[in-house]
Amino acid sequence: MNKEEFLEVRELGLTFSQIGLTFGLTERQVNYRTKKWGLDYSKKKLLDEHYFARNDMASYYWAGFLAADGWIEGIRNRVGLALKAYDIGHLEKFKLAVGSSHDICPFMSNTAFRIRFNSEIMVRDLEHNFNITPAKTHTYAMPYIEEDYLLLEFLRGYIEGDGCLYKTASGRIQLSLCSARKEFLEEFKEICGILLNKVIKQEITLNINPKGQVFSIAFVLDDSRDLINLLYKNSTQATRLDRKFALASLVIR
Repeated sequence: MNKEEFLEVRELGLTFSQIGLTFGLTERQVNYRTKKWGLDYSKKKLLDEHYFARNDMASYYWAGFLAADGWIEGIRNRVGLALKAYDIGHLEKFKLAVGSSHDICPFMSNTAFRIRFNSEIMVRDLEHNFNITPAKTHTYAMPYIEEDYLLLEFLRGYIEGDGCLYKTASGRIQLSLCSARKEFLEEFKEICGILLNKVIKQEITLNINPKGQVFSIAFVLDDSRDLINLLYKNSTQATRLDRKFALASLVIR
């Protein structure tokens, strides 16, 4: 049993005794290996449960990212975030931001990693302040955020979670966003127009794939440039996805 195998079965809720039976080890041997790997299960896991009750830039960024790419399980009062293996560093940033000591665990044959923790308080705040609910994919609506500087953090988090930055054939950077709800993209588009002080005319398109219908909007190049500059002007290393910032930095003035 290696560390990755342990973390994967531990996520299923197995006890040390049950894990030992799975891998032909004693409970004591399992405990010894976890300590050797630097995993401490002798203490209660840490978590800043009131993190999403704060009006600060970092918490709004991560709320936007969770709204796009995370989930909550209402029955278990669980919050989760999963990313591809190449973005594991962003999971580390999230873990640090919320003051968590929970493990980042591999799944999908080590092609992705996730972190999950239980907190009734955090689930409540995410739903109350940011409209994040267990069935948000087909129901999500933008939360009302009064302060523009906090709204920009939320939008950047959402775009980094569900949006796409890519190079066009001409080498310029374009920004696009998709959603299962056309109404959400219309609202997102309107808010971006207000922040940029311009009318965004780009149409929302419908795409059909094996998972169902998905709506998308690809901002024209000038709008993409202006929006990227606006979204990233106050970003920090702790509140941006390095892979996407590498592309955004090509057009930031």
